[in-house]
This record gives sequence, structure tokens and C-alpha cells, in this order.
Amino acid sequence: MEIKNIIFLLVLLAALGIFGYTARKVFGYLKIGKPENRFDHFDKRIGNVIAIALGQTKIFRDSVAGPIHAGIFWGFMILLLAVTESIGEGLIPGFSFSFLGPLYKVIAAATDLIALVVLVAVIFALFRRHVAGPKRLRELDRPSQMDATLILFAISLIMLSMFVQNGTRIALGDGADIAGSWRPISLMVAGMFGASGSTHVIYEIAWWVHIVLVLGFLNFLPYSKHFHVITSIHNVYFSNRGIRHEGDGALKPLDLEDETAKKFGANDVEDLTWKQLFDSYTCTHCGRCTSVCPANITGKLLSPKKIIVDTRTRFEEKAPLVTNGVEDAPELQKQLLHDFITPQELWACTTCRACVQECPVMIEHVDEIVDLRRYLALTEGEFPEQLQVLYRNLENNFAPWQFSPEDRGAWADGLEIPTLAELGSAQEIDYLFWVGCSGSFDARYKKVSVALA
Repeated sequence: MEIKNIIFLLVLLAALGIFGYTARKVFGYLKIGKPENRFDHFDKRIGNVIAIALGQTKIFRDSVAGPIHAGIFWGFMILLLAVTESIGEGLIPGFSFSFLGPLYKVIAAATDLIALVVLVAVIFALFRRHVAGPKRLRELDRPSQMDATLILFAISLIMLSMFVQNGTRIALGDGADIAGSWRPISLMVAGMFGASGSTHVIYEIAWWVHIVLVLGFLNFLPYSKHFHVITSIHNVYFSNRGIRHEGDGALKPLDLEDETAKKFGANDVEDLTWKQLFDSYTCTHCGRCTSVCPANITGKLLSPKKIIVDTRTRFEEKAPLVTNGVEDAPELQKQLLHDFITPQELWACTTCRACVQECPVMIEHVDEIVDLRRYLALTEGEFPEQLQVLYRNLENNFAPWQFSPEDRGAWADGLEIPTLAELGSAQEIDYLFWVGCSGSFDARYKKVSVALA
């Protein structure tokens, strides 16, 4: 083992050690959240991963951003082979995947061409983000914009350093690279160099730049919005899409008769489930959720993206204190509700789930918004004045309006429609018509009920 390999081994162990420590600490913070089972229905969850995470089906709804992001994502998945080969080369002099024979040539050609696709996609992404992008990208705050730009430049340098690394190796006539003639882009780069000592120096510099950027990129992720590179596939797996009713629109039930409950709903991060906290790690700051939010579009304060971003900010502020047993700190006097997210934002939500439908990494914004609203209404007794009449009518009349409950079935008088109470058993029913409040009391909808019945 040469001195280069020893130095690289130390660098690799340090980088992986730091990443392992950071990941263990960051994911350990999730323990402050409430428990929730998201490990059942393995087959359906894997199906979501294949379709949404790996297939990028939601991303392709955007005809411009879809191919750009998919090119970067799929490219990185395949280029992991090239990164693995570079790591192997750093540990074992002359290492390569050439033992794969003809398959190695195919892999070499694919990685070269895919690296070019990634590089082109990054250029388009930078242009779209800074020159001709949609409003949701232009309005990113400065830290998020700098974060995204830094990552895109890092990806570019990783691709360019790989081309220089392969090109100089071909120019030096390295016999280990039996697939040199199969690397079209690297071959063009090789034409810029000769088989000299300076070319070898450039090769070594390119190799170190490439590998240090990869390891630095890995350790930067937990501190940036690009943490979704690690968490997004898992978040899609943990989503309830197509698995439970709440995954397809229904709200989670709340046990109002629980006498042990100290409060209903959530007012701070420890009242949320671990999955809701994991959502905050996964947010890409892309703004697709806010761009389709009807409340935001009509000028209201609600921004589903801000809800998730604020949750992560508060989570990363409070979780280290709670985990380390700190009991007296100014941060502990604050809470997610009011200090980060205002009631005005929450009450603007129509629970239409357009944000959830649009989110490419399956964040469940509405569940968190509803939990925060439940705290406002049930624990603090705080809700908009317009809702007071609604709540009073629901409590007294079991309907949003001031109609007598005894008149609920009056629309069916004379139609001889049997009710479930009259039948006495649900086993005799083929079809059950749930009329609802509008169908029972609204003058226009009562006509619809009669026509349907």
C-alpha cells in the first residue's frame, strides 16, 4: 500500500465517521416525536417507492423541471458505480472494475455519457433558477438560493473532475483502463494531454478533487435542504398513499374521550409524530406545494412550504436541547405554534390536499396543519369568529345551519324510502344513500336528493 492509499484511507474513515456521527445524531432527534406505525404494507410501500421515488412520476408533471431533475437523479444513481471505482482505486493501487470484462466497457460508456447528461441538466437547472425560472424559485430566500446554487456547482465539479481524471488516465496509457476507447467524452479530454509527468500530476489532482468533493458533498447534506437526497426515498416509503384512508384524504381520528390527554392537537414539535418531523427533513424547498395552494393563490398567508420549513427550523432548535436534557434555555420558552406558525396561516387551509398531491417526496402537510388547528380549537379555544356559529350549530343541531334535527329526513316525506333504523340490520342493504347536511336541508340539493333516491 502506497502513501497515497494510506492518506486516502484516513480521509475516507474520517469522512464516513463524521457522516455516521451526524446521521445518528440527526435521526436520533426523531425520538422526541410521537410514535406512529409506518412499517406495515411492505408491498404497497415498495410500489410507491418504485413509482414515485425511482420512477420520478410526480416530477414529470412539470414538463421542464421533470427531465432536468430526473436526469440528475438517475445520473447520480448510475454514477455511484464510478464513485465506487474511484474509492476502490484509492484503497488498492490500480483497482478497477475491468474484471467484469465486456460489461465493464458498457459501464464505462454509460457513465461517461450520463455524466455529460448530468452536467447539461445542471446548466439548465442553474439557468432556470437564476434567469428564467418560475415564481416559486425566484422567491426563494437567500440561504435556500445559495444552498441550491452551491450544490449545483459541486455536482458540476464532480462531473468535470471525473472527465479530467479519466481523460488523463487514458492519455497516460494506463493499462488498467481497458475501456478507455469506450469513454467518448473522456477521450476528447485525453486529446488535450500528453503522456508526461505533468499529466500524471493533473490526474492525481483531479482524482483527489473528485473524491474530496464526493465525501464533502455527503457530509454537507444533513445541514442543507438537500438532505432530501438521503431521506426522500424513505419518506416516500413511509407515506400512506394508497394504504390508509388518511393517505388518500381522510383526517386522522382524534379520541376526544381520552381522560388522560393533557392537550388535544399539537403546539410544538414534540406533539408531532416522528413521520411529521421526518417530513421536515425531506422538504426540497421547491415550492410546488405553495404554487398550487388555493389559499396562497388567493392572497392568504398560508404557504404549505413555509409550514414545513418552519417545522424543521423549530425542530433543529429544540430537539438537541430536549435530547440532552436541557431544562433552562430561552429556546424552550418558544413553541412552534404562534412563534413560528401563526393561526392566520393555519385557518386559511381548506384541507384540499393539493399540496400533498403535488409534493414529489410525499410530504403530508395537511395532517400537521390539522393537528396545530386542533390545538387552537380544542385546547386554547381559539378559532376565527366566523366558525363560532358553525360550531354552535354543529353542537346543537348536528348540522352547519339552524335547522331542527327533526327535519333532517323531511325531504323524503311521501317517497317511502326505508331508513337504516327501520330496517334494523345492515345485512339487508345493497346500497346505502348517505344524504348529508346539504342534501337534507339546502333547497336546491334537496331536489338532487329526491331525484337520486
